[in-house]
Amino acid sequence: MKLTEVLAYLALGLVSLSTSIAGEIPYMSVELFETLEKRENNKLEGSEYVNVYLSGTMIAYVFANADLIQRKQKPLFCQPSNLALGHSNLKQLIKGYLEKDRATRTKADFEVLRKKTHIGVVALLALQETFPCK
Repeated sequence: MKLTEVLAYLALGLVSLSTSIAGEIPYMSVELFETLEKRENNKLEGSEYVNVYLSGTMIAYVFANADLIQRKQKPLFCQPSNLALGHSNLKQLIKGYLEKDRATRTKADFEVLRKKTHIGVVALLALQETFPCK
């Protein structure tokens, strides 16, 4: 099985998992990410749903990077080989990215971003900012 086929199955599995966990939620917006994180009782770990979602997102990006590297194309981001990233690391990168972004926008503009932007896009932007390819 090719890596691209594995990625396709992984993406389908993530969509199925997120739909079964969240009912009818089609994707996780920044607003939903922040709401779920604030609402959880366990403030150390945060939302289990967010953790699973971000784990799947990170796995998909790692596989996509591996596929790009195999094809001798530029990866999405260049994570150091001695650094393992999981949902908790990714969550911190996302929160840091959003904090900086919030400071550069008007309140109204940031509210539009919160409601309409997929958390996976923010995750990728945060990874690219933190681990740029040189």
